[in-house]
Amino acid sequence: MFEQITGMVGLVFGPITVLPPVLAIAVFSVILTLLVFGLNRLVVNKKVVDEIKAKMQEVRENLEKAQAAKDKANIDKHLKEMMEINNKFMKHSMRGMFIPLILAVILLPWISATYSESVIMLPFNMLFVGSSLSGIYWYILISLALGWVVNNVLGNKM
Repeated sequence: MFEQITGMVGLVFGPITVLPPVLAIAVFSVILTLLVFGLNRLVVNKKVVDEIKAKMQEVRENLEKAQAAKDKANIDKHLKEMMEINNKFMKHSMRGMFIPLILAVILLPWISATYSESVIMLPFNMLFVGSSLSGIYWYILISLALGWVVNNVLGNKM
């Protein structure tokens, strides 16, 4: 079954493989990073997340006041409320975390198999990597850099 999935990935992204490996992986990385950010915007309702964060901040302030007053009953009440709000936040934000996870499970083995040889020769040695980057390391490097740039351009604070 896994071979069938990677075969389908190969059909979809096969035309990119005619490019030089460095460029092909960069294009692949750009496509996937933008896809993940787009799907994440659709799945995670930023307005709801912001409301949950504001409510959590309010409860945190109330908790600090109760702790300063050494009011055990209010401390317990606010801790329980904070845990409930935190659970809502985690449920809502977990949806956005599953998209990259599913894509990674499907696509990283294909990248690793397609570009297992050295893609980039570095002029220096890197710890744990050596003086060359395989396709998977090049993909991770490009994806992290592009993800950081897109995140800052879009102004995401999650």
